[in-house]
This record gives sequence, structure tokens and C-alpha cells, in this order.
Amino acid sequence: VTCQGSVAPLQQVVGKPVHYIPPGVDAIRFRPTRGTRTTDVYYMGRRSAVTHDALIRLLESREITYAFDSIIGPNVNHTRQHRQLLAGAIQNSRYFIVHKAKADLDSHTFGQEEVGLRYFEGAAGGAVMIGSAPRVDAFDQCFDWPDAVIPMDYDCPSIGEFLSELDRQPERLERVRCQNVVQSLRRHDWCYRWSEMLQTVGLPIGDGVHRRISHLNAAAEVAKRLFVENATA
Repeated sequence: VTCQGSVAPLQQVVGKPVHYIPPGVDAIRFRPTRGTRTTDVYYMGRRSAVTHDALIRLLESREITYAFDSIIGPNVNHTRQHRQLLAGAIQNSRYFIVHKAKADLDSHTFGQEEVGLRYFEGAAGGAVMIGSAPRVDAFDQCFDWPDAVIPMDYDCPSIGEFLSELDRQPERLERVRCQNVVQSLRRHDWCYRWSEMLQTVGLPIGDGVHRRISHLNAAAEVAKRLFVENATA
């Protein structure tokens, strides 16, 4: 299961071993390439009305470019193309707002905090993630590098000033983007989760998985070089 807090109660109900495996991402699809990030802030899914309204004011005054969901619904025309569109949107975004899963729905979670998919997607796309992180061991284990998420309140009416302060730290931001991409390629692709599942049940890891991991490691080295070249350009 991908909810760490559900392992113990679920195991008690089913009477069988239950294992936690974190969410993952197609790190090859989401990895960024060369190019300017044309969107300042991307805020997808569930969001704070306070923060969103502040961003809309900045958008209307043409101080930032801002991307967000304008339609809410469960259906997409083509799932693969939807994922490609999402990857492209994150790759083109400087900042990506993230919060714990169902951050504003305590009536659904009853206080249980989990690591949502957004963290893995934002990191793999090389965006600087701003927001909050769940207070759970799983997050600390998966995102154990500095500034994986730069803290920002869920309701942030002064987000313009917050972003301006970050923009004055370009070296820090470039370091964050590099770490996010490289760590995702080396640790958070779905093939690592598949390997863990196979090991858990005592099955061999196939050649295809090993080839994928070699490809991911090579891509991580390329990503490191690109970030170094950009930093010295």
C-alpha cells in the first residue's frame, strides 16, 4: 500500500503481512531538458483560496505567470497524453506548490498524513517545490536532501513577497532543481518500487529492471552535467 499510516490497521483486518511502498514517478518522462521555464508558479489540484487569490492578483497585474486547474473532474480524454501534459507543465514551471495529501480535508483523513504523488512529480520535473511536507517518516526517508520542499504556509496572502525573496537566491534555486531531478532519477522511478515489491515477495528482479536502472543512472549523470553547465554559463 502507498499509505504508510494504513499498514498496521489494514494488516490487523486482513490478517496477512502488509507492506508500505512509497508512490513513484516515471522519472524519465518527467525529467526536464534544456530550456527556459516560462511559468512562474504551478498550483494544481486542491488549493488554498487565500493563496490562489493572491496569485491571481499577481497574474492580473502581470507580475507573474501562473498556471492552475480551471476545470474540476475525474475524467481525461487520454490518460497517457494527460501524464505527458502534466510532465510538460511541471518541467516548464519554476515553482510548484505542494502540500500533504488532502491537506484541507481533515474530515476524510482523521489526522493521518501521507506523502502524495505531487512531491514525486514536482521533484522529477525539476521544479522548486514550495508549501508543506507531511510529518511522517516516509517523507523524511524519501526527500532527505536540503530544500526538497521550501516551507510556505497553506494560506499565504503574501506569496508575492515570498517568491521575490526566493528569486534573490538563484544559486540556491538551481541547486534545489538539480537535487530534485537527480534524486528522482536515482531513487523514485517506478522501477525501484517494482524491484522492492519483487524482493519483498522473494521473486527475482528481471533484466529489464536492471536495464532501466542503468538508463536512470546515466540520465542522472547527464542531468548533473546540464545543471553545472547552466550554473557556469
